[in-house]
Amino acid sequence: MQSPLRIVVIGSSTAAGIGAEPVENAWVDLYRAHLETLHPASEVINLGLGGLQTFHLTPTGHRPPRARPLPDPERNITRALSFQPHAVIMHAPSNDAMAGYGPEEQLRNFDLIDQAAGTQGIPVWFCTPQPRRFSAEQIQIQIRLRDALLARYGDRAINIWHILATPDGLPQARSDAGDGAHLNNLGHRLVFEQVRDKNIPLALSRRPLLASGSVLNIPAVTPGQVYVEVYDSRACLHHRAKGTLPLRIQRRLGGPGLYWVRIAGEKYNRLLPWVML
Repeated sequence: MQSPLRIVVIGSSTAAGIGAEPVENAWVDLYRAHLETLHPASEVINLGLGGLQTFHLTPTGHRPPRARPLPDPERNITRALSFQPHAVIMHAPSNDAMAGYGPEEQLRNFDLIDQAAGTQGIPVWFCTPQPRRFSAEQIQIQIRLRDALLARYGDRAINIWHILATPDGLPQARSDAGDGAHLNNLGHRLVFEQVRDKNIPLALSRRPLLASGSVLNIPAVTPGQVYVEVYDSRACLHHRAKGTLPLRIQRRLGGPGLYWVRIAGEKYNRLLPWVML
């Protein structure tokens, strides 16, 4: 059995489950059930809300250009990171194109979100746009954004466009909820299958145990009380604490470079490398 995972989903109406009847057929709920089969203690926290744009999902404190919405502190990446997840999934399928935002403007927001999570060592998987009953110009925005996300984020890009769109870039009738914007139960299942097939648990298991970053995140590698000590490459002690894992140390422990983290519990004693950025 795999270790339990906590994954946070941010996004708009499809992430929120609109179109699925009942809500248990929404892709996020299907994915939650899937992770629970891998470990019953796994969690999927859903912050999705209909109508949100990528600007709403950017970090708290970000100042967007004029006439663009402010970050939503209850639904954005900052809020997602407060749950100390192992990973975040972002699904913002079409509201930006509906508002006329081009792919370059949207990509800047994707990058802000990725950078905010990256400073805490947390990876983000990005869903591509999904088709909507749009004008030809808006469809081109969606297609260009899809291609840019796949190129930029590689294995962390989840391509849902190809299973939902017609050759003309419009929603397929089989997965359309009837309004040209949202997905029915089949559409949600198709998205779930694309997310599942990314095998995020396996990808996380292959990441370095202590991801590089300015914040030290120690996952739940062992239960019970542990002692944590952080040494620099010259064996000078920079931090000592006692507690239970997972543990996050957010304050600066010194300058950038290689550090060694000793984790000692009842049946666990390891010295792990960590690179502070």
